[in-house]
Amino acid sequence: NTHTLTHPTGVLSFVVSLVLTRGVEQVKEDMDDNEMPLIGQFGHCSQELVNLMLTGYAHSNVFDGSKYLGDDPSTGVMLKGITGACRIGYLSEVEALRYCEVGLHYKHPDVPIWVLGSPDHYTCLFALDANVAKVSVAQKTEQEATRAFRSIDCEQTGFVSVDQLPRLLELVHLQQHTKDAQRTLGGSMGGGIILWHDFWSWVRAKKGVNQPGMDDGPPQKMVLCLYDGQDPPGPTLKRFLIERHDLDLAAAQSDMVDRFHAALHTRWPRCIVTDLDETYSRMGG
Repeated sequence: NTHTLTHPTGVLSFVVSLVLTRGVEQVKEDMDDNEMPLIGQFGHCSQELVNLMLTGYAHSNVFDGSKYLGDDPSTGVMLKGITGACRIGYLSEVEALRYCEVGLHYKHPDVPIWVLGSPDHYTCLFALDANVAKVSVAQKTEQEATRAFRSIDCEQTGFVSVDQLPRLLELVHLQQHTKDAQRTLGGSMGGGIILWHDFWSWVRAKKGVNQPGMDDGPPQKMVLCLYDGQDPPGPTLKRFLIERHDLDLAAAQSDMVDRFHAALHTRWPRCIVTDLDETYSRMGG
């Protein structure tokens, strides 16, 4: 009902509709702490409500899958994240500060649209070219290997115990190469550990993919638009040119990287970002 949504209480009606569609008890079950409100301090939208809108589940985190608190099953506290592929993505300005981890499901949505979270409000990042959301075969393979490794290395230390090798091979569907994995990775395991770099190099070789390239993936250059509906001072629209590179060119950029540019680098780590134009003050004005 368009009239209901455009009414002064339209946002409240929309939130109530979301909760009732999912079910009040199910929303509580989705959350890590069912005593937490969906609307936080100063009227800010909670992460649970953002996730409910984007995925249909009111989970409390933005990493892939679920994991125990402190990676310790004995705590009995399960932290719930994003369970599968998403139509619309999500990025966070605070991920670059290591305050949260946005998983690959949110970073690689079906369409090139991302809600961008910041400490004070939400904006929308999008591209008009659908190919921006395209993922190459090599990138898909790396994502699969990354999810497998991180499901065990929950703290992202960059290594796992050699005892976890059978589980790793099962997750990347390479159990038939167990002996080769034990022999190849065994030569690089110090103190009974497997390093992420060694594991990924081995998986890439076994699956016949080279270093992720740009031929069958997204375009090398792409234009992203950032819409900020906050008023005042907006609403505003800005355009940015993203140039992907195989090498990490972060050092070539200014040392004064703002939160927005840092957020872009969490999704496109090897890229140069250029502001294409000045902010359009007052869209349509």
